[in-house]
Amino acid sequence: NLASIRLRYTLSPYLYSLSHQAYQTGEPVFPPLVYAFQQDARARSLFTENLIGPSLLASVVADYQVRAQPVYLPAGVWYDYHSQQRYESTGADFGPFDLYPEGDLRLLLFARAGAIIPQMYVDEQSMNIMGLRTDGSRRDELIARVYASEEASQFTLYEDDGVSTAYQRGAVRT
Repeated sequence: NLASIRLRYTLSPYLYSLSHQAYQTGEPVFPPLVYAFQQDARARSLFTENLIGPSLLASVVADYQVRAQPVYLPAGVWYDYHSQQRYESTGADFGPFDLYPEGDLRLLLFARAGAIIPQMYVDEQSMNIMGLRTDGSRRDELIARVYASEEASQFTLYEDDGVSTAYQRGAVRT
C-alpha cells in the first residue's frame, strides 16, 4: 500500500528516534495501549490499538472488507493525525472513522496533546527513506509537527549517519 509506505517514510525520524531510545533503554517502540494507560480498564482489553512511542495511537484493521471503524481514545486530548480534528476524551469510543477517505486504505492514527513528531518530507517523487527523489535530487529537511497542549512537552530526536553502526560508539546527534 503506497500510502502506508509514504506514511512510514514521513514518520521515519520519529520511528528512528524511538528505535534509538529502545536500543538505549529497552523502552518499547510499539507498546500496547495499557503500557501508558495502566489504570484504564478498557485499555487492558483492547488488542486493535497500539501506541507508537509515547505520542501516537494507531488503530489497526484486521477484518476483511471493513470500511469504517470506531477508535477508543483514552482520557485526554487527542488529534486525528490526518485531519487535525481535536477530540477531548474521558475514555470513550469515537467514530466510526472512514478507512478509505480518498480511495486508499489509511491507518487510523491519533496524536496526544503535547506530541512533538519529527518527520521527513515525502511526496510522489520520494524514492526512499534517505530522501532520494526520482529526479536524482534529495529532500532531507526535518519537519516538526507539534500538537497543542497546556502542558510543557519535549521529544529527543536522534540522528546518525544512516549507513554505519557508529551509533553503537555514541556517534549520534540529539
